[in-house]
Order: sequence, then structure tokens, then C-alpha cells
Amino acid sequence: MKNMWLFLILATSLYASQTHKTIKANQSSDVKHTNKTSDKAVFTCSMHPQIRAPQQGKCPICFMDLISLDTTNVLPSDTIELNKQQQKNANILTYPVQFKHDQKNLNLYGKVKLIPSNIYRITAWAGGRVDKLFVNSIGQKVKKGDPLYQIYSPALISSQQELISALNLLKNSKKSSSRFLSLTTNLKAIRQKLLYLGLTKKDLQKIENKNAPAPLITVHAQRSGVVKDVTINEGEYVKEGAPILLIANMDTLWVEASVYEDDIQTLHGPIQSLIILDSHPKEEILAQFVRIDPFVNSNTRSSRAIFSISNTTGQYHEGSFARVQVESHSKKGLLIPHSSALFTGQKAVVFVKNKNHFKSVFVRVLEKTQSYYRVLGDLKEGDQVVAQGTFKIDSEFQIQAKDSMMSSKELLSPYGSRIDFRKPIDKAQDWLKLKKPSIDLKQKFDHILDSYIELHLSLSEDSFDESKEIIAELSQSLFNIDQSTLNSHEIQVLKLINSSLKKTLTLASSTKLFKDLRGAFSLLSQWMIALTENHWISQNPDLKKVYCPMAFDNQGAYWVQDEDEVLNPYFGSKMLKCGTIKDWNLQ
Repeated sequence: MKNMWLFLILATSLYASQTHKTIKANQSSDVKHTNKTSDKAVFTCSMHPQIRAPQQGKCPICFMDLISLDTTNVLPSDTIELNKQQQKNANILTYPVQFKHDQKNLNLYGKVKLIPSNIYRITAWAGGRVDKLFVNSIGQKVKKGDPLYQIYSPALISSQQELISALNLLKNSKKSSSRFLSLTTNLKAIRQKLLYLGLTKKDLQKIENKNAPAPLITVHAQRSGVVKDVTINEGEYVKEGAPILLIANMDTLWVEASVYEDDIQTLHGPIQSLIILDSHPKEEILAQFVRIDPFVNSNTRSSRAIFSISNTTGQYHEGSFARVQVESHSKKGLLIPHSSALFTGQKAVVFVKNKNHFKSVFVRVLEKTQSYYRVLGDLKEGDQVVAQGTFKIDSEFQIQAKDSMMSSKELLSPYGSRIDFRKPIDKAQDWLKLKKPSIDLKQKFDHILDSYIELHLSLSEDSFDESKEIIAELSQSLFNIDQSTLNSHEIQVLKLINSSLKKTLTLASSTKLFKDLRGAFSLLSQWMIALTENHWISQNPDLKKVYCPMAFDNQGAYWVQDEDEVLNPYFGSKMLKCGTIKDWNLQ
């Protein structure tokens, strides 16, 4: 019995020892795992989830304490996961990406116009006095062959007399004579001349039969149409080539409508179009698409589309306002529902579902159709895109600090989804106000400002060669800034500066004209002022912003100088003191 108790005590001791070693080993493993995890710990802000830091501290935006971010199940920055219940709560619905055509209808506005080739201007083929107007009111209908006006013309009488003389010479000449052929040719030439002057073959026959010139010649219509304009009165004298009447054939009319440039691609192939005129609001007129102009108006950003309508009854009027309803179709391509796209600058983000994962994909919208957007991007036919609940999905992306429509690097434009046609310096104001530059970039701009100040003094002293040299050096410094260490908004500012200045400074570096140098300086001045007022250039209390209202033919121009007295770089010695110091508009 004693031996039995001794065995139990020994076994218990061995078990306890082994258990202690196992627990210690597990604790050691836990410590190692904990240390390994802490090495990769990520901290974020609950209010600004885009903030990521490797250690605990304060949020640089709101100064709240950073919290630890769970990184045990990390998905790519363009993907989130939602379980079925979360999808149901968010009322998420998807729709497959289509690859096909879609109907696209346009409602355009325009006016009824005459077809240019159907307008016939009647001019005086010979000078004289208009004795009678057979057509004397606008809107009067004219048929081909109808008499238009009667004219007394000494030139026509002289030409008729030539015809009579040539005819008599031919009659008195024998066919066998050497002159017969030349007289025949001369007679034909005179007859053709009179036909060109407005006489008809019947007129010539009467003249030849009577053997006497007609004092009054009646001019007949060469085409049918409606009188659009009458420029003379009976009894007035006209010179050769003077306008008399304007006749237009209105059997077919054009409707000219304006088409915005993003809808131009819709007008292709066979198009069915209906036209409703304000003068005939109950009629739907079937129209035929003629063409669209191959250029876009730089002011309205639209082109002209031309449609033709039949008007054989003459019921439609030139100048009437028209509404054009075009039924066409898009080009074949990838189609997504309108509700799937969230616009970010000039692109749009869509969310593609794969099981419980949702991936953000940035696409370019090429065309808006009746029910879809035709897009270009990393999509394929059959992909399930979110069609309902897109904003809820995007909110979840933002909460998880993923690539949402607001935080993604794809958001290249701070001013909306439409193309921006502002000048580069106006676009740059958005970026200059958005964030301040790095110290290194600020120093580079300070150096460029120093060259600019030298250029100002050189121009105010009328030093042409020195000014060209400074512009060349300044251009070299500006256009060769290393962008590898710059962030996205700094690169965007430099890109706008280069697009604005490169052509102008290149011209100024090789010009032989002072006006090119001063024009380049004016553009440089705008940028120096913008950079200074937005703190992209170090603040110098000696810098002054000066304005001359008489520069560039009284258009006015600014510049920056560090001199106390005004030194005008645009006029130099001619008007050196012309200018007023203005207040800075510091942001």
C-alpha cells in the first residue's frame, strides 16, 4: 500500500511538471505571436479612417487618439466584404454588364432654314432702266419662264444691232466665199452673247424677223420659287451686276439644330427623326438626316446638325422654331445602368460583386444612352455591378478607408465630373488652396521668384538681350523640376504651370520682339501672384503687387516687384512710373 501511494505521488509530480512546461511553451508562443502582431500594428482615426499610422498617437486632422485597426483579415484597398445579412439590410441589388447597342433619343432645338443651293439671286446682266416689274412683292410665287422685269438698256440695243448687222452681212455673202465661214461663226457668237444677257431664243427670232432691235427686253425666271427679296423699284437705273430679286425654292427645307459635342457621336447611320414646328405644333413631320458639321463652336461647345423636310405644299415657313426628336442607338460596347455609376472627376466608380466581396472599379463614361452608360474600363460582359445601394456601398468603403469615390487616387479633379474649360491658372487655384507644398518645392519656387525679380528690373530698363537670357534660365529651372518626390497635388500644379507657360516662354526665348518678352512676363506675373497669395512662395514683406491699367492697349496688367518705387516693366523708360501698388489677397 505504501508503494502504491509513492507511485501516485511520483506520477502526479511528473504530470504537473509536464503541464507547467506546456503552459510555459504556450505562453512563450503567445508572447511571440503578440510581438509579431504588434510589429505590424496599424492605427487609424475613428473620424478620419483614411489616416494610417504604424504607432499610436494623435490624428493630424482632428487630434483625437488613434485606435488600433484590425488587420487579421485584410482585403485589398479596392475591395470590401459584406455578409448576406448586411447586403439585405443595405437593400443591395446587382445587374449584369451588357455588351450591345442601346437606344438613344435626343431632343434638339433649331430653326427652319432655306437650302443655300435653292436660293437664286437675280442680277442685272446689263445696265439700264427697269421700266416694269412683273414681280414686285415678297412671298410672290414664280414659275420657271415667268416674266420678272422689263429693262431698257443701251448695251442690249447695241448688241442687238450687232446681231442685225452680222445677219445682213451673212445674207449678202455667198457660201462659196472665204468670208462665209467667219461670218457664220461671228453670228453664232453674237447670238450666244445675247442669250447670256437674258434674251430668249424667241426674242432673237423676233429681232431677226423684224430686222430691228427691241427697245425693251423682258427677262424671264430661270427657276421656280418664292420671292424672298425685291431690291429695286420701277423706273430705277441699275448697273451691270446689281441685285434685283432674290428667289428661293422652298419645296425642300432644312432644319438646323444645335448638338452638344458629347451627343455628336449619336448622329450616325440611319436615323429616324421627327420634327415639330412651333407654327404647326400638332404635326409630326418626318425628317431626313443630312449631315453634321465637322467642327464644334468654341463658345457654345456645340455643332450644327442638318435635317431636311418636304414642303411641296408651301405650308412651312423659314425661320420657324423647331424641336427635333431623334431616335438613334449607341455604338456597341459595355453598358451599365445609370444608377451604377458614381462620378469622380472625369471618371466614374462602379462596384462589382463577386460572392460577398465588392470591388471598386474606375471606368470612363463614353456615352449616355436611354437606360445605360456606355463605359470603358476593367469590366467584362456578365460582371454583376451594383445597381441599387451604390452610395451605401461607397459609404462602407469610406468607413473602412478603402478606395471610395471621395478618397481614391482616381479623383484627379476637385471641381466636378464635367470637363473643365477654364484657363490653367484658374484651375490651379483649386489645387493651390487645397494643400500647401513641401519645403523643397517651396524653395524651388522661391528661386524662380528671384529670377522673375531680375527679369522685372531688366524689362523696366529696356534691356532686350538680358531679358531673353533670364527667361531662358527661368524656363530651364521651372520645366526641369524633379517630380519623383512630389505628391499628386504638387504634380498637378506643375502640370498646369507647364501647360500655361511652356509655349509662351519658348517663344520669348527666341523672339526678336519686345512685345513677346513682355507678354511672357505678364503671364509669369499671374503665376507669381497666385503662388504668393496661396503661400506656395515664402512670404517676403518687401514684395509688392503693382497694377498698370494702360498696359496692353488699356487691358491692364499686374506684376510683382521688391523695389519701393514703381518700375513699370511693360513700358520701361517710356512710362516708368505708371502703376499703382495693390493689396495682396492672401489666402
